[in-house]
Parts: sequence; structure tokens; C-alpha cells
Amino acid sequence: MDNIGAVDRLTSAPMKTVGQRLKSLREQTGLSIRAVAEAIGFGDKHTSYGYYETAAYKKTELPVDLIRKLDPVFVNKGVNRKALWNLAGVEPPAKIVDVAPIIGARIIPNPGRHTIVKVVIIPELQIRLGGANGGDVRSFERGDGLSSLESRVDWQVPGDWAESFNSPDGRDLIVFTVVGNSMSPDFPPGTKVLVNAADRVPSPPGPFVVYDGMSVVIKLVNYVPFSEPPTVRLTSRDPAYPPYERTLDEAYIQGRVVGHWARD
Repeated sequence: MDNIGAVDRLTSAPMKTVGQRLKSLREQTGLSIRAVAEAIGFGDKHTSYGYYETAAYKKTELPVDLIRKLDPVFVNKGVNRKALWNLAGVEPPAKIVDVAPIIGARIIPNPGRHTIVKVVIIPELQIRLGGANGGDVRSFERGDGLSSLESRVDWQVPGDWAESFNSPDGRDLIVFTVVGNSMSPDFPPGTKVLVNAADRVPSPPGPFVVYDGMSVVIKLVNYVPFSEPPTVRLTSRDPAYPPYERTLDEAYIQGRVVGHWARD
């Protein structure tokens, strides 16, 4: 007997959320949530990474910066690189490029001998903290803000000096110029700040470069203990600028301020 006109009762499985897809890829590696969190620099804040695998994460794509950190961990465990980067809605880059590459060794002449000194480049990016000039600040929402900007001048510094800022070989160190007075007197206008772009977890708290929805600014960032999803409080030194709270994912932290040079 023909079944022409019969109702097809076949149903398709519900589409996985981006968090479920991330969890599936992590399970392919055989690593626990805690192990992944430690491997990407979240330390013991494994709940911060784990948040992205839960239903509490509502976005349809993951931050590009998170995928960039996961890339070497997951791919080395056999995860398909394209599948990983598709979680952020982008194609994988040809290669992962360090922000501040080593430019080699320089021989410094001394009386009667030579001393080899490793030198690194620290880029001063074309964006002034407190203003949107010099780059597409909307790209910070995608997590690729720093990589979207160009260097306007390069600082050359001794490698051992750069390493003192907890950045291996001086990589990930960036210089910005401050405009605006929200962080005065700590960081008055014209101050050049040194930022470690690899340090984005506000534990311990301190000054960080963040994208506030309109421009790139410095704020004091504190983690709200036991918050779920992980939440941070952002404050200015000038009381005229009210504090506010954001989830860690939507605070758009770009790096920790580790040094500065102010005008006399």
C-alpha cells in the first residue's frame, strides 16, 4: 500500500549551542575544564572558562581572543582547527602572530670585550586611551581589537627588561597614550602606559585597558567574588565617573597596565 500523502513524522535533533560545541571539542582533547583553564592562563579560575560551556552563555559565537588562546591547546590534542575557529564565526588565521616579536640580538661593545644583548620590539599602537582614533574600536567586541590596530612607532628595549613584566621574551607588551582625566592622578593625560595584553584576568585586581562600548580606556577592574556568570566591577579614579559592572565576557578587557611614563 502506498504511503503517498502520509505525514512525515521524522524530527531533526535540536541544533547545538556554541557552548555545547565547545564542550564537545574539549572532550575530544581528553582535558578537564580545570586543565584547559590553567593551560590558557586562567589559573585556578576554571569557572571563568567553564562559563563558556554552559547555557548561561547566550551569544551565538565565542570571543576571538578565547579561541586564539585555545588554539595551541586544542589543536595539539587533535581538534580540527577550522572547527575550533568556526566557534567564533571566523576562518583560522594562516598563523598565530605574536604582538611583540623578538628582533634578535645586538652586540654592545664594551672595553676589551663584547656583550650580546637580546632586543625586543614593543609596538606603540595607533589608538589613544580614551579616544577612538586610529582603529576600528568595534572590533574589540569581537575580541580581536589589538590585532586590528597598527603600530605607529616601535620601542626597542632589552629583552631582560621586558621579561621582568611577566611576558616571556617581552611578547604581548604594548604601549598606549592616555587622553582624558578619568584616571587622574594615577594616569593623567599624556601618560604612556605599558600593557601586558596576555594578562586579562583581574585577579589580583588592578588597572586594565578595556573597551567600554565607545572607546578604549583604563579602568580599575575588580572581580566580584563567587559571581555567576563571572562579573567584574570597573571604576575610575575621578569620582565624577560612576563605576559599573559587566560580565567578564562583556568587559572587553584588553590587558593589564604594568608600567607608565608620565610627563613632568
